[in-house]
Amino acid sequence: MPASAFSMSVCSAVMRRLLFFAVRTKVIPYVLVSIEGCCCRDFQPAPCIFIKGRTLAPTVKARSTVSGFVSCIRYDLISYRTFQDEGDTMSTAGRHLVGWALSLAAGMACAAYPDKPITLVVPYSPGGMGSTFGNLMSEALSPALGQRVVVDYRPGANGGLGAALVAKAPADGYTLLMAVNSTMAINPAIYPKLQYDPIKDFSPVAMVYTSANVLMVNAKSPYRSVADLVSYAKANPGKLNYGSSGNGATPHLSGEMFRRMAGISINHVPYKGIGPAIVDLIGGQIELVFSDTSAMTQVTGGNLRALAVTGPSRLGMAPNLPTMQEQGFPGFSIRSWYSIAAPAGTPKAVVERLNAEIAKVVRSPEMRQRMKDIGVDPAEDTSVHYLDATTRADLAMWKKFVTEADIKLD
Repeated sequence: MPASAFSMSVCSAVMRRLLFFAVRTKVIPYVLVSIEGCCCRDFQPAPCIFIKGRTLAPTVKARSTVSGFVSCIRYDLISYRTFQDEGDTMSTAGRHLVGWALSLAAGMACAAYPDKPITLVVPYSPGGMGSTFGNLMSEALSPALGQRVVVDYRPGANGGLGAALVAKAPADGYTLLMAVNSTMAINPAIYPKLQYDPIKDFSPVAMVYTSANVLMVNAKSPYRSVADLVSYAKANPGKLNYGSSGNGATPHLSGEMFRRMAGISINHVPYKGIGPAIVDLIGGQIELVFSDTSAMTQVTGGNLRALAVTGPSRLGMAPNLPTMQEQGFPGFSIRSWYSIAAPAGTPKAVVERLNAEIAKVVRSPEMRQRMKDIGVDPAEDTSVHYLDATTRADLAMWKKFVTEADIKLD
């Protein structure tokens, strides 16, 4: 038997014996333990009654044993009430005993996490920064957690389909979301019928890294600076088409910010992921793209030309590439952030375990160098609080921008 399973079994046995002893010695006449949540997917919440002077009598619809039932209690979602003969109340000692026993069992259950593979939902198509993030996290977290972290691509609605899937998943720590500001902060501003709430439906786990977008054109085009693009666009309104990874993604809003600040008319062409947009840019079907840094390989390969970075500073991987601000667009600053979130109600101990392991990964010199090599900046603050505060601040910022830019989607 694995050590984690053994410890949970021992913990469950201790709890059951303590409670049984309590009812037999009349410290607790009987207890109704109402379980509001459980880490076991097979478990269907139902009361479990310990009756005075009798053996444990569970009314639980589950395939697991009583021991398994006890070991999968989620400690932060437990409530219990006591009942005696007319007018009596449970003794203080009884309350303390029950609380201690339940906390012990639940704590040991969370200590056993994870005991099976974890699914990391990437809500975008393979390719681009989604694949980069998924691969990095899978490679780093699998050995750290002792279980495989499996990447599951669920594209659609600018990450909305994958996010909705995770929002409805069991809150047990085995289904996680690659949460990006496009999905968590921009979608609520542009999609009126969103199937999830970024605040109410998720537990923030950890910030991982941030990344700017890059303005790119075909290497064979005549455009060698942002000024060249602006000059052509002003002389030929509506002739330039820019591609993005999808409606509401930061590349889309980078293009909208460029259009507004430059005072030009250009057309947005949304794609299902950045990969197809890059293919069409190379093929000449569109004239420019705002892309994440994953497409920089096409720049070094000679197919594309990078003109500017949307972030406030230059890329470590391309120090000679100027920012939009340096090319006459003061205040132009758009970055994407990449994080991990879990369904709302995920046990605190599970979130803390995940956060601690992710923080170790992000702080490691090897991972920091790998991130910089692909043009992203490791998070300086990986805390749950920082991710939550960033999400809330971005929600307000992007709502204001989308309203002012009059961006509307069905």
